[in-house]
Amino acid sequence: MGLFGSLFRKDKAPLKTHKIKVEGTMTSPSVSPELVKADKLLKEATTKKKSGDINGAIKALRDSYKILNENSMLYSIQTYLRLPLYLQEAGKSDEAWSEFNRLSMWVNTKPRYSPEVTPMELSIIWDKMRLYLQRENKNDYAVQFAVWSYLSCAVGLYMQKREDELETYKAETNIKKALKPSLHKADKEFLTDRLVRIILDSLNNLPVVDYEEIAKTVQEEMKLNSK
Repeated sequence: MGLFGSLFRKDKAPLKTHKIKVEGTMTSPSVSPELVKADKLLKEATTKKKSGDINGAIKALRDSYKILNENSMLYSIQTYLRLPLYLQEAGKSDEAWSEFNRLSMWVNTKPRYSPEVTPMELSIIWDKMRLYLQRENKNDYAVQFAVWSYLSCAVGLYMQKREDELETYKAETNIKKALKPSLHKADKEFLTDRLVRIILDSLNNLPVVDYEEIAKTVQEEMKLNSK
């Protein structure tokens, strides 16, 4: 599970927050027969998952995504995050991780890419990757994605000119609160102040964030302080 290589743009992006329900389907209804079929498949995936047929649910998702290919902007990123989560639940961890990486690159590519929305979508994706890593007991690595997710959301707020929210977001108490679950899980809460400083330094340079350099710095901190 290495870094993403040439994943990042030099520009920016945004939308909502991390706490999402991943079982959602369409963001808006459509009279298109193809999209009606895709929506039925998404609902079928939910039903199959609830009944314990996780492989059937995965197939239904993939079939729906094939139909959605030309209409992806009608659907939120949560719709597409269902697949890696289902794959992990099915014990297909490598496939799940590959899908997370694919989504990270996909939202950075036109026509999906938007300087006002992509950072928020990345923030959501990276938060789900954090949770994935924690379920895989890779708690140190998960901290990197907690940091990335927080910063990407900040870029989104900046690009959307949500200045009041951004100022609140920059508060040290809020940064510490966001990092606490991941650092606690990794048994590294003593690194809180150091990571807060890393985040604050980046927040002072918005909208430019050097994610790869931050990843290296965070990983070095985690390794140096491993038990």
